[in-house]
Amino acid sequence: MADFIENFDPEAAVKPSNLWAVHSESEGKPYIRRWAKSEAEANAFIPELKKTDALAATNTYWVTQLTVGEVAGFKHTGFIPKDA
Repeated sequence: MADFIENFDPEAAVKPSNLWAVHSESEGKPYIRRWAKSEAEANAFIPELKKTDALAATNTYWVTQLTVGEVAGFKHTGFIPKDA
């Protein structure tokens, strides 16, 4: 963790990354459901997610481009593979 904090660059952290996240909101809580390497790939996942999501009729879905800082944090915690 110390290495992660020592190497943190606040200016770079807010720049757009090359990864996108698919989010959903259920019962007022947002969730990241999947990450993708392009906006098109992320948007293509939403119909598949809706097919398997029991609450699809009431959930809201959206796609966002992750920042460099978000990607670094997710990689550090293992949510996104380090080689992504």
